[in-house]
Amino acid sequence: MKSTKYLLIGGGLASGQAAKQLREQDPHGSITLVGEEPHVPYDRPPLSKEFLRGEKSRDALFFDPEQYFRDQGVGLVLGVAAQRLDLGKKTALLANGEGIAFEKALLATGGRPVHLPPGRGPGASNLRELPRPASRHP
Repeated sequence: MKSTKYLLIGGGLASGQAAKQLREQDPHGSITLVGEEPHVPYDRPPLSKEFLRGEKSRDALFFDPEQYFRDQGVGLVLGVAAQRLDLGKKTALLANGEGIAFEKALLATGGRPVHLPPGRGPGASNLRELPRPASRHP
């Protein structure tokens, strides 16, 4: 089982900023960020505004590139959700079956969208996550 001093559960702004603050306060403590999405933290509000209108690029949505977290010694577990916490044992069970032991944990999973009922009209959809980039074929 992996272990970390600080476990940040949730791949959004709160976890990204917490990682920065923790690194400032504890230069050597191990930090692990677990996020359900396969991306480092990014700015969600522009998804339904500038990004869809083509005014903001995909890369411009990210607060910091993945390399920043690696350079700061923040372990990234992306694309896998934390499913269960055992606070007594200070462990988290991930959706892929792995476990992570921790000293301190931050639960920052954010909210979930209210889904539109069926039949709201053609073209209506929910936008919660950054779409995957289109594959390019030569």
